[in-house]
Amino acid sequence: MGLSPNVVIYTTLIDGCCKNGDIERARLLFEKMGEMGLVANQYTFTVLINGLFKKGLKKDGEGKICRAFDLFDEMRERGVEANVVTYNTLIGGMCREERVWEAEKLVDQMKKVAVSPNSITYNTLIGGFCDAGYLDKASNLLDQLKSNGLSPSLVTYNILIEGYSKAGNWKGVADLAREMEGRGISPSKVTCTVLIDAYVRLQDMEKAFQIFSSMERFGLVPDVYVYGVLIHGLCMKGNMKESSKLFRSMAEMHVEPSDVIYNTMIHGYCKEDNSYRALRLLREMEAKGLVPNVASYSSIIGVLCKDGKWQESEVLLDKMIELQLKPSASILNMISKAKNFTELKI
Repeated sequence: MGLSPNVVIYTTLIDGCCKNGDIERARLLFEKMGEMGLVANQYTFTVLINGLFKKGLKKDGEGKICRAFDLFDEMRERGVEANVVTYNTLIGGMCREERVWEAEKLVDQMKKVAVSPNSITYNTLIGGFCDAGYLDKASNLLDQLKSNGLSPSLVTYNILIEGYSKAGNWKGVADLAREMEGRGISPSKVTCTVLIDAYVRLQDMEKAFQIFSSMERFGLVPDVYVYGVLIHGLCMKGNMKESSKLFRSMAEMHVEPSDVIYNTMIHGYCKEDNSYRALRLLREMEAKGLVPNVASYSSIIGVLCKDGKWQESEVLLDKMIELQLKPSASILNMISKAKNFTELKI
């Protein structure tokens, strides 16, 4: 004996169609429900609205948004009350389209029908305003979240920290980190990575390394990007002793240095005219199958020429050509001048 399709089965099928991007089939199933006398519930409408927002809005943005809101109106006309999940779905869809001010108006609408915004509502809006570049508004929404008796979560802070980081507002990142710490919220790996980057840019290496050290306490493992940010900061300060120690410690943590880190280290050694260490790293890179960039070759050639070692510079020049890296006119001029100077001395 077969089972009769019910609202749950149809909603599950509609959800599956939406997730596969087949909105038209989902809509047909929705209409079929009505024909069978089945009454769509909050979840059915919400699933379909969500599907409309996720289905290629860029191709027909305005049309899809209109269809989503038409469905929302139909929901209310049928006497099906929209809950916080439905409103969050609409707000999320509008934020993805950068129509954040319209999304915010939905919060006012929620309150009029006695639906209380939750943390997801505010996190979604905060993310939308951060992405749109309205950081002051995002910060104001954080205050609203707290004034409504809700507590900001790790997700909330990560959204804001990432938004401030993308805008280059490193002081804002540091302020958020302090507030987060004051609330006793343990950072995630993403949080730590962004904070380390922020403190390095603020030239506060001590604080950056405090965050780095705390990662182990929180059970977090630094990745190659974290090491790269710290090594870059140390190199920019000319602290090659500490950058070298950190670089070598990567092997102990089973983190393989990237070509970016090697190039950073090479540049750092060249800044202090240490062609020996720079060349050693270059050879190490080549042995690992990594390709130094033009800047690394240029820096080393410059130091070698300064030391009168034009023969070694020419060897590197040949290697650049072999790797199809185009040497600049300044590199060729440096080698030529070093060679001529040496010949004049002879």
